[in-house]
Amino acid sequence: MPALQMAELAGHPNVAVLLGGMAAWEGELVEGAVELEPVREAHLQPNLAAMPTRQEIAGRLGDESLVLLDIRTPDEYTGRSGSPCDPRQGHIPGARLVELAQLFDGPGRPASPERVRAVVGLPEGAEVVAYCHSGSRSALAALALRASGYNARNYPGSWHEWSRHDELPLER
Repeated sequence: MPALQMAELAGHPNVAVLLGGMAAWEGELVEGAVELEPVREAHLQPNLAAMPTRQEIAGRLGDESLVLLDIRTPDEYTGRSGSPCDPRQGHIPGARLVELAQLFDGPGRPASPERVRAVVGLPEGAEVVAYCHSGSRSALAALALRASGYNARNYPGSWHEWSRHDELPLER
């Protein structure tokens, strides 16, 4: 997901991820030297909206059109426990808790769109920003959400960034 997010941020118009990784590849895998085609010149326009920032999220707290999903454990979400490197514990106000395992049938295999929609309880097409502690679990969640028809983005700073700013609110 980080490569996908960076490609979108750079403005690539067609970015995709093979759900399930190489294990899901249906063609024959070939080993050996490959002759590469020369890179074509590209004119990309950065797409800053591809990567939600702390400022965007703080400015949109309470915005009914944006749903925040916290992809951490219940203890992290409630602030009962969390990473010792985070100065504050809790969650971003208004965020809903969704555990990552609920969105997948197995490694790299998102659950069916129907199951994902049932888990998150949102209509298809909803604008979603997922976050976790450092952006890794939420990156996977964003893939599953996108595969289910959501306009989902990953907040890469996640709780690790949010917890460092005392001016930002939190809930427990």
